[in-house]
Amino acid sequence: MLIEIERTFDAAPDDVHGALIDPVLQTAKAEALSALAHSMTTETVDGRLVVVTRRRVATGGMPEFVKALVKPSMTVVETERWDEPQADRSRDAEFLLDIEGAPVRLRGSARLHSVETGTRLAWRGELEATVPLFRNRITEAASASVIETITIEFDLLERRLAGGEASARQNLHAP
Repeated sequence: MLIEIERTFDAAPDDVHGALIDPVLQTAKAEALSALAHSMTTETVDGRLVVVTRRRVATGGMPEFVKALVKPSMTVVETERWDEPQADRSRDAEFLLDIEGAPVRLRGSARLHSVETGTRLAWRGELEATVPLFRNRITEAASASVIETITIEFDLLERRLAGGEASARQNLHAP
């Protein structure tokens, strides 16, 4: 299942990228997603910035057929590999979102580039489930969670870039 989400932010590409990989924003995202625990690491590998976030989340609110496939909690590992900025300050990344022990993952790319009104961040990924019998049901259930996660991250990023704090305690849907 293809998932595509993009948003334009009123900031320069370097500012958007810097906020996006900031541990404060990633902690706020984990809190907004009610993570039981989380961590983040960054390192440079072959000239690419590799950002790995791990979130342990409860499965209580998931559909019953999903809960049967995973434990009471699961660990979501999100790995982003960002290229160095190009001359116009745009950046590209590859990402993988893997749920340890679950038959689903999201693999795709991100593009961060200047537009007339600021910087556009576009995510494009293919959500895959590996259980043939439940493939469609699993991807449908997982797609809602993936879209919610990206939307929360974009909302937090927007607040942070507007000069506010990236805090999960804020009402993310307030104007």
